[in-house]
Amino acid sequence: MTQYTVLGIDDHRLFQAGLELLIAKNFPSMAFRAASCIEDALQATELHPDLILLDLDLSGMSGIDGVPLLRLRWPQCRIVIVSAKIDISLMLAANDHGVDAFISKAEPPERVVEIVRALTLSKGHSERPANDVLTRRQTEIVTYLHKGYSNKAIAHVLGISEFTVRGHVQTVMKAFGARNRTEVAFEVQKRGLL
Repeated sequence: MTQYTVLGIDDHRLFQAGLELLIAKNFPSMAFRAASCIEDALQATELHPDLILLDLDLSGMSGIDGVPLLRLRWPQCRIVIVSAKIDISLMLAANDHGVDAFISKAEPPERVVEIVRALTLSKGHSERPANDVLTRRQTEIVTYLHKGYSNKAIAHVLGISEFTVRGHVQTVMKAFGARNRTEVAFEVQKRGLL
């Protein structure tokens, strides 16, 4: 069986080292590789990533501009934007390019772990996650989502940012292969997860 590989594309070495430690600690069977820009990643013939953690603000080609090239090179690879920029237009552009998730660098490291775990458990859109795929926080969010709460209302009730709620909802939708919040609520109820 081939080792699952995570590729971090970020031009800040300290941040890359932090990602590598986070992956090694929480996913000891995974390999972590690093590239400082999209061009270096694309030229590395030995790379075969399953998941890319991609910064937006890179020297050379930007992360958003590089997503189509990364998709062309590694079509089955999952891509997660990890950025200091929190901008709804960037998030929408990332979604248009088929990015799997968007994480703010201001969020706690556990958020990266949750996203990586959800995406590795749901590799391939046709697969459905096991009943234990939801984290405690995701279960809380899905409970309110199931009751019809908006992201803003969920954020208020749980005392977290709306951006964080949006990220969790996006991750859960990907994990269940759902196209919208209604499908998530249906799947969760059908599986008896609430």
